[in-house]
Amino acid sequence: MPTELNVIAPYTGGWDSQNEYDGIEARLVRNAPSSWEVILGYDNLADLITKINQLLTIDPDHPCLKTLEITAHGNPISINDMSRVDVNTWAAQLKTLNWCDEASIYLSGCNSGLPRTTRLTNPAQVGPIAKQLANALPYNASSFAHKIKVYGSKGYLSGTHVEGNEDIVDSFTEYNFSWSLPPWSKTRWTKYPGGTNATGNACWASFKNGNW
Repeated sequence: MPTELNVIAPYTGGWDSQNEYDGIEARLVRNAPSSWEVILGYDNLADLITKINQLLTIDPDHPCLKTLEITAHGNPISINDMSRVDVNTWAAQLKTLNWCDEASIYLSGCNSGLPRTTRLTNPAQVGPIAKQLANALPYNASSFAHKIKVYGSKGYLSGTHVEGNEDIVDSFTEYNFSWSLPPWSKTRWTKYPGGTNATGNACWASFKNGNW
């Protein structure tokens, strides 16, 4: 029976600073269990697929991919450089990987498991990006016989699934201080529909890639 590969990949782009990314990378390398691989320095889809395939093929036991966790800033309609308009492109490339019969994808970014409304669609909702990705990876007994659950966060997320330190809040206020006048400003990050406060597994909404 083949072994199972678990991967976490922090996206290099979109962070507030290089120091923020470096800190996340160092934390994951330090805290990830030995049963997980940490992909460092990926900055686009092709790079991610190449690096996962390298991990799958260099192992003499030829493992299948059991878990993929992507860590990045997110919102209901995008995470890293995947937005709701190119989910199908991502899905097509992800389907080329050697998945286990049952597998999981964690989109570890803020509000990736929640919908949002827009002025153009109100009162209709768009997202969540996790559900869109699950729908773009449909189970098919003859062509893609893999039962995959895609997990998205139900609020503003800190921590990761691999570390087991997930924590979400439904909204918060961010204060920024400077030497100008006035010496501070604030940004209010508002609640999306279904947002909640939670820790651990309760942070995640899950979406199946079929009716299995």
